[in-house]
Amino acid sequence: MNCKNCKHCKYSEGGNHIGTYTCEHPRNPDSVNHIGGVTRICKTERHSTEMTRKRTPKWCPQE
Repeated sequence: MNCKNCKHCKYSEGGNHIGTYTCEHPRNPDSVNHIGGVTRICKTERHSTEMTRKRTPKWCPQE
């Protein structure tokens, strides 16, 4: 499964209009890209909502 199509993938816009995609799956690993209770998948370019990650991370619990 691609993160882009997963129901646990959430987009949020941060400062300077740089967005972040995070994984809110209840079984995601706490040790990988873990920031404030969620696991970051990738960042976006400024003023864009396009996901920059092409593949699902190895740590994905959905796989």
